[in-house]
Amino acid sequence: MTSNVSTGRGILHQALGITAASLLALGSCASSLSGGGGNPDDGGGVNKAPVIIGNTIAANNLSPETSQVVQFSVSASDPEGSALTFSWDDGNAAAGTFDGTGSSVFWSTEEAGTYTISVIAYDPELLSATASTSTTVAQAPDPPGPNDPPVFDQNGIQKDVSSPVAGQKIIFSVTASDSDGDTLSFVWQDDTGQDNFSDITVENGTSKATWSYDEAGSHTITAIANDGKATGTSMVSAVTSQTATVTLAAMPTSFDFSGAERCANCHSDVYDQWENTGHAHIEDTMQQIGRGRLESCRECHTVGYGEGGYISYDLTPQFANVQCESCHGSGTGHPANGPLPASFDPTDSCGRCHTEEHHPTFEEWQTSGHANFALDEHNATGSSCVKCHNGEWFVRIQINGEDPPAEDLAEGTHVTCATCHDPHGNGFENQLRVDPTATMIIPFDDTEVNAGKANTCLACHNGRRNRGDMENTIAKGGRGFHANSQGPMIFGVGGFEFDGYEYDKSHPHNSWNEEKCITCHMYSKEFEDFENPAIVGHSFAPKIESCNVCHTFATSEEMEAYKEEFINGTLAMLLEFETIWPAEWKTEDAGVFDLNNKPSSSDPPSTDGPPLNDPIGDQYRQAWWNYEYVREDASKGVHNPAYSRGLLQSAINKVNELNALP
Repeated sequence: MTSNVSTGRGILHQALGITAASLLALGSCASSLSGGGGNPDDGGGVNKAPVIIGNTIAANNLSPETSQVVQFSVSASDPEGSALTFSWDDGNAAAGTFDGTGSSVFWSTEEAGTYTISVIAYDPELLSATASTSTTVAQAPDPPGPNDPPVFDQNGIQKDVSSPVAGQKIIFSVTASDSDGDTLSFVWQDDTGQDNFSDITVENGTSKATWSYDEAGSHTITAIANDGKATGTSMVSAVTSQTATVTLAAMPTSFDFSGAERCANCHSDVYDQWENTGHAHIEDTMQQIGRGRLESCRECHTVGYGEGGYISYDLTPQFANVQCESCHGSGTGHPANGPLPASFDPTDSCGRCHTEEHHPTFEEWQTSGHANFALDEHNATGSSCVKCHNGEWFVRIQINGEDPPAEDLAEGTHVTCATCHDPHGNGFENQLRVDPTATMIIPFDDTEVNAGKANTCLACHNGRRNRGDMENTIAKGGRGFHANSQGPMIFGVGGFEFDGYEYDKSHPHNSWNEEKCITCHMYSKEFEDFENPAIVGHSFAPKIESCNVCHTFATSEEMEAYKEEFINGTLAMLLEFETIWPAEWKTEDAGVFDLNNKPSSSDPPSTDGPPLNDPIGDQYRQAWWNYEYVREDASKGVHNPAYSRGLLQSAINKVNELNALP
């Protein structure tokens, strides 16, 4: 290596034996000859300067990195054919170095920056030609350190089947990472000496592979991760392996379940209905959407998984989907061993699967009034009560058309899943028992309505009272509206309408809201994560989020505040009525209708209430009818705000008017 200048002028002059004085004289002579226009063909011809062809410097790389060697070269000639010498320079005495002294040299630098590379070509008489070029040097990255091999995570090799059998497809998965950021590739092997793997995938450092083997026994599965940086014959720093043992049980020769097709031999009508339900195809659907391998789902979407039934979709398709035995238990030996259990108590059947964060139907139902209504405590065991308060008799009377029981029922089933939903059939949407397209009858004035899927609700929440009940109560004293007056209230029927008042019966809750009860009382949302589980609407408690479905102009907080303000206004009106009601007619259970507690119904008693067979007494009872109607509706006026407020205000005005009479 030489300095940044190759073949300096002082060295060259000394080599040629030229002094400074002679150089000046020679330069002067050459100048005069050149200026005098001497003829080069004369015996005393003038020396000509060298020529660099194109006046350019060629380079094999004009954008090198530090420490990278660049070759610079020129093509030069001398008219007299003399040998030329070259002087190279990079303009920075402290930076780069040249190697070579001829027309082609090698140059490198350790400092990034822009350099002007120049060259001077001299003939023996020091006439010269020059050329230059520019090059930009980038800082080279630090040299790589030693390679780190891939590292498997602590979970090791996982399989998606906990107790596999011979011939069953198993998906193995393993995750590895590389601290150098290298992309990993994977190889899967077993100890059979055969290639039993398929569908190998790699994504974000996780590799999956499907494996199956037809013979029972234990086998070693090996996953090899490679970062691609093996050097020579050494793989130590580039490859890591992980092993796991899988034990295959023998494929069963018999099963503890029968499958729905066997049930169909005797129960073909029920089987035909079941085939049209979501239950009959749920595992088929899971397979189609790529979730059929989830072991946590198979417990509910198949028959007898892990209990002597379903193994896999390809080995035991006869046990796929939710079948008869999913709810009724194993049919092996039936009917020789007696009938299968027929109860659909959600604790034993529906509640086994419709639960937890993804579909918490059962847990929500457990908090509802349907699950917790005490039949005996509410005297709801009579033959006229059980068609709504007893789930079994709801189906027998209202759906199947049977007669009510001859005697009161001391006990009965709650309103459960199978009360509203037909577990065997899918005649209507969501397996509902009541036709969502049918015309429903509210007993008061035989009012025909339709509430869509909420027709199921109207089958019971219809008020029970008719105009005859109202007139009988007013004329003779007796019961007011039943505690299921929600249907009449929503549709604006059933109140006593005083002369001189206009009652606004239409409201968006019954006009714009196509699903009626469902929209508000069955708000639902999809599962987000375990901190934000799904909501499926089976607590039947209205949620403020359902208000925002229509009231999009307000936030949930604003709607909550508005709701509280409105409810408190209704409660104040109920309290006002109770306050002005003559004290001598009040009974012990006539208390304040507050936000959390609704006293039991307090009819104006025939002995201590307004006088019977008296026009004044009749008017008092007309006002009381409206008060009791709004109170029993239990929505605090929300179901039909304008109508409920109109009924209350006219009742309050009437009582004040009557109280003022002499």
